[in-house]
Amino acid sequence: MQFSGKTSKAGFVIYKIDLEKGFEEYGEILEKSNYITNINRAIYIGDTLYTLSDSEVISYDLNSFEKIKELELE
Repeated sequence: MQFSGKTSKAGFVIYKIDLEKGFEEYGEILEKSNYITNINRAIYIGDTLYTLSDSEVISYDLNSFEKIKELELE
């Protein structure tokens, strides 16, 4: 997908692993992105997924993939 200007759509795909079935897509998070908001890392704790970029940390509910909270880094 394309957006005007210097932003684009970036995504993060989550997979679950089953020893018999292999990899299965569990969900996807799509956000507008630029060079400082691209997701560099992700971690989950309980039912919350945290994505980290150079400028922010965003938390998502792993059951609904709804954004919970956003923290801008300075």
